[in-house]
Amino acid sequence: MIFRALLGLVLVVLTLGPLGYGAYTLMDAKRNAPSRPKGGGEERVHIANVKTLKSLQAQPVMLAYGEVRSWRTLELRAPAAGRLVEVAQNFRDGAEVGSDASLAVIDPADPTARRTDAEAVVAEATAELAEAREAAQVAGQELQAAERQRALRAQSLARQKQLREKGFATAAEIETAELSLANADQTVRNRAQMAIAARNRIERANLGLKRANVTLEDAERGLFDTRLRAPFRGLLTNVQVVLGRLVSVNEKMGELVDPSALEVAFRVSNRQFSHLLDDRGQVNKLPVKVVLELGERKVEAPGHIERADAVVGAGQSGRLMFARLDADPNSVLRPGDFVAVRIQEESLDNVAELPATAITEDGRILMVGKDQRLSEHRARIVRRQGDAVLVRDVPFGEQVVLERLPQFAAGVRIKASLADEAPASGGPVRVAAAPADDGKIILEGKRRELLVTAVKSAKRLSDERRAWILGLLEQERVPRQLVERIEARIREARGS
Repeated sequence: MIFRALLGLVLVVLTLGPLGYGAYTLMDAKRNAPSRPKGGGEERVHIANVKTLKSLQAQPVMLAYGEVRSWRTLELRAPAAGRLVEVAQNFRDGAEVGSDASLAVIDPADPTARRTDAEAVVAEATAELAEAREAAQVAGQELQAAERQRALRAQSLARQKQLREKGFATAAEIETAELSLANADQTVRNRAQMAIAARNRIERANLGLKRANVTLEDAERGLFDTRLRAPFRGLLTNVQVVLGRLVSVNEKMGELVDPSALEVAFRVSNRQFSHLLDDRGQVNKLPVKVVLELGERKVEAPGHIERADAVVGAGQSGRLMFARLDADPNSVLRPGDFVAVRIQEESLDNVAELPATAITEDGRILMVGKDQRLSEHRARIVRRQGDAVLVRDVPFGEQVVLERLPQFAAGVRIKASLADEAPASGGPVRVAAAPADDGKIILEGKRRELLVTAVKSAKRLSDERRAWILGLLEQERVPRQLVERIEARIREARGS
């Protein structure tokens, strides 16, 4: 009984003890609250990299990817049928040939015989024409003689009539003179008809000579067509010739590509296409630079935008553009090369350049106030250039935070660390399309898988190009430009 009473007392003490201590602490806190500072401690100040916004004249560079094409490619086809009796030594894939160079010869025996026959026909027609001209000359002379004879007969009849009036001529003599005149008239008519026939013979001979010349020209053309020639200087590809092979008319024997007539076809998004238009909505002939990466070596070629495609393909987005290249004929650029295209846009005035880490997708930036507190400002994004962003509608001369960290927000106090700035120059600042590093990045697993899936599902890519891109994506460090291009296509596909 006593034990139970002691146990109950202990439990009561253990219960009331903490409650009493808590009540004492609460009363003490209320009693000392007015003497303690509000906020519970000093305000935390963060260090932030900042820069002063300066008005610049920037020249954006748009980055795109495309394929080199030749706008002057000729299919070499057999101009005649027959057996190949001669093939040039440089009639091979990749060989360079000059203008009017002989590439192959088809057996010329039959065309040579036809030309010989045509030459004989021309000679015969020429002789016939000469004979017709001589006959016409003789017929003209005979007509003149007949006309003179008729004139004499007419004079004789007139004399007989005068003598008849004087009684010195008989009626029989007058009748004889009239018959002689009639015969002379008939002779003149016959000679005139012969002259007309002679002139018509000349016309027929001329027509025969023309037909003979046409036949000769056709025979000479047939003989000329037995030799395959290169119409311009270029490189050969897809050559399919064997000495002694029988070829038919218009059979393809190869292709001739002009290495100096190159252009690049590249696709841009609708937003990028709007930057390539002038005030009238026409395509600007902006300068471009094509870059072909050959391992550690880069091949560059200048050019300019020439036109946009006439139609937008089914299932495609953006615009297909064509830029003509001012490439050296000895350049290693070839049709089919996958190249990067850097388009130099027109200069932009009154813009500021910020890193991509300083601005959100909708254009919000953090400005530094006089009391070193942050305030949010909305800028207008003009261009995105790799890791740089060009903006307008910003307070020039004030400081902006270069990197939006999670702890930064409006009202937060910072300690500004001014970043190094390049000295100002008189000309426009050229904003590169990619950061100044080796141009390669390391991909995470999920990001790499997403890019590989997008490339495998792309229907426009050829098998060779797809294999080449997948090989690049399998490397440890992947070209940044390639990643950005594929991700841009993915965003366009999702947006459509």
